[in-house]
Amino acid sequence: MPRKVSVRLTAPILAMGLLLTACSNDEPTVSQAAKSLEGQILKLLEKRSARDIQVTDPGGKDIPCGDDRFKRTYAATGRDESSTLAPGSLNALLLGTMPSVAKHTMLPPKAAQNPNAISTVSVEVTKTFLTFNSSTAGVYSAQGETACLSRS
Repeated sequence: MPRKVSVRLTAPILAMGLLLTACSNDEPTVSQAAKSLEGQILKLLEKRSARDIQVTDPGGKDIPCGDDRFKRTYAATGRDESSTLAPGSLNALLLGTMPSVAKHTMLPPKAAQNPNAISTVSVEVTKTFLTFNSSTAGVYSAQGETACLSRS
């Protein structure tokens, strides 16, 4: 029974938080967006059942963009169950899994931040960009960066 009470209290609190977020025009800070980026990449690799996940760029550093705005990066790799799956197929699998991670928009090749990548997506609500850039058979690779945002 206590579990039902907890659920009843949690739902209104969650709804209020979502309402406040939806009514706010404030964009996330660079730190908040960086946490979202990290979570999106790791969740994406987890959903692909990637093994031996290694963080190749832990981010954490503010990269100046000008006008007192900054961006951050993050990247990770993970092995697929099949060590022979071609890089293009791995990138396509990451892209196909993306809807279960976050609502996103695929960027056209000219707007993609890495023109050699198979695809780059934008997650507007979190101000993040993810690029799927697997280049070795059997190894998923995803990197990303935040938009240029304020520190506070």
